Amino acid sequence: MATHALQFPLEKEKNLRDALEEKGYTFRPLQYGFWQASHNGIVLSFYNSGRLVIQGSEEKIQGFLPFLSSWMSESLSQLGCDECGKGEVFGPLVLVAVGVPKENFSQLQMLGITESKKASEKQLHQWYDQILSLCQVETFILEPEAYNQLYENYPNVNTILTLGYKDLLKRFKSSWDEVIVDAYAQDKHTQHTLSSVAPGKFLFETGAEKYPAVGAASLVAKKIFLNWFTQQPLKLPRGSGPEARELFFHMKSSNPAELKRYAKIHFFSKKEAF
Repeated sequence: MATHALQFPLEKEKNLRDALEEKGYTFRPLQYGFWQASHNGIVLSFYNSGRLVIQGSEEKIQGFLPFLSSWMSESLSQLGCDECGKGEVFGPLVLVAVGVPKENFSQLQMLGITESKKASEKQLHQWYDQILSLCQVETFILEPEAYNQLYENYPNVNTILTLGYKDLLKRFKSSWDEVIVDAYAQDKHTQHTLSSVAPGKFLFETGAEKYPAVGAASLVAKKIFLNWFTQQPLKLPRGSGPEARELFFHMKSSNPAELKRYAKIHFFSKKEAF
């Protein structure tokens, strides 16, 4: 079963329900949502946040999406930023900015991009290519060695993220209706720094993957991050759990230089690691 998700205008909830009822959909209550509707192999879950999740075979979903296109929000130009790798011991830090022009906005919406954490490998590959064809995509990639060198000068992950996002935003020369960064800090200085270079109305929000451009940036970042692992000569664990911790300290004792090539060496305290 395939899953697509998109942000649907809350003010059109009743209109959508009426249209679905006419098509023969049956409805049931949905926790944290308006309703769940099903018909002909398609299941729709409409949440209070405006998130509309569509489940069914890929063929049926693709056949259903054109029906939704006329209900979607007005097209606008949107620039979104997100990252992958911040919470991972091994691997790079990947920051991505995706700018979708107004004329391609509805097409990006209708891809139904889910949060990158929930996307299958097949969906990652498929959506990655489609995003590249519809959007301007800019990347800021710090492989572990470069990341560790930068961390010596800026020993704060949020500071590094700000440097990276600032660099990305400066690459977009035209003006955008919305510029959105998935929030990673609460201080006003970070927001001011980024808004000062944002080429449009700036939004700094948690859970910003609901915006199509941010969702696309998240997905591209994850694709690049995972590709890095497949290119390494040894198998490296994901995350920061026991397996990652064990390999980290094994490398630290046996080959510290190798550790710096593969891991973010600040991840465990300096007292523990070095």
